[in-house]
Amino acid sequence: MATFSSNTNFTVSNTSSYDGDMIVKNFESLTINGGVTVSSNNPCKGMLIFVQGDCAINGTLTCQPSQASTSSLPTSLTYPVITSGGSSLSNGDFTGMGSTAPGVMTSYVNQYLSGKTGVTFSLNKTGGNDNTDETGPGGYPGYASGCCFGQGAASRENGTAFGGGGGVGGSCGCHGSNPGQATRTQGGTGANAGCHGQGGGGGGAGLPAGSGGQNGGTGSTSTTNGVIWLIIGGNFTGSGTINLNGAKGGTAGSGGYSGSGGGGSGGGACFVAVAGTNSFCSTESGSSKSSHSGGTGTINIAGGTRGDGTSAGNGGGCYGVAGEHGWVQVLAMT
Repeated sequence: MATFSSNTNFTVSNTSSYDGDMIVKNFESLTINGGVTVSSNNPCKGMLIFVQGDCAINGTLTCQPSQASTSSLPTSLTYPVITSGGSSLSNGDFTGMGSTAPGVMTSYVNQYLSGKTGVTFSLNKTGGNDNTDETGPGGYPGYASGCCFGQGAASRENGTAFGGGGGVGGSCGCHGSNPGQATRTQGGTGANAGCHGQGGGGGGAGLPAGSGGQNGGTGSTSTTNGVIWLIIGGNFTGSGTINLNGAKGGTAGSGGYSGSGGGGSGGGACFVAVAGTNSFCSTESGSSKSSHSGGTGTINIAGGTRGDGTSAGNGGGCYGVAGEHGWVQVLAMT
């Protein structure tokens, strides 16, 4: 039985220059009245939380995104959930999630899965139903047609299922420098300068955030757009929040022909399975949206807000582009 009434940071194991293991927690019952997240400056490969009995969230539960390189992440994660309907279930796979999670999954499969049917939670690295392909989490290059010249171009890696992608840096206007590339969770650097040498682009949001160009703002740091798996054997109640929102892009530099605001970072992903009564939120077969409720609590997975522009009516300085929303799936488990 665990109750967190004040702000609490879970410790990340086996940290590296990027991030550490997936956090795995097992509680007889769980009540969150404060804020629960991961230890500062230690991103991780998500949270996997088992609650044997009842779970009540009246405070806030959140998680930082993984910063591991795309090549080092597994292709996908799967978690089979036994439900009253569905299809035959194959073995789950949490390979690559650290020293604890893979063994927990193997034990669960061996003990409970034989002959059962249900639905499989699936989280793909760079695409699929978690909305994390190249049109998924993370801002597009920061310009909007008809708002400013916006001829700058930038590229970014695909968004990620292990945390919302970083926003692209703001564009340059008509003939300044191009903005920097945004990587999997890192925000792109804003263009150095806008048209005719005026203000540069804002930095993209991310972890770390991208810096702005000439008098442009740095993007916001994304610390809440990770991934949470919550498996509850009892009832799910509370009036709190699971917060996996992206962060806002940086403001463009000032000037009539400045660059644009930076891109927002993408929202994270949340998977919930409940065996008892769920009054926290309604069931959800799986979708990309800004938030999900249907009960007394809220799951937030919105993409980060677009970075502000300046002097948009004078030929430059338009808004950036908001990050794409994350993914949420909530199942009734048997």
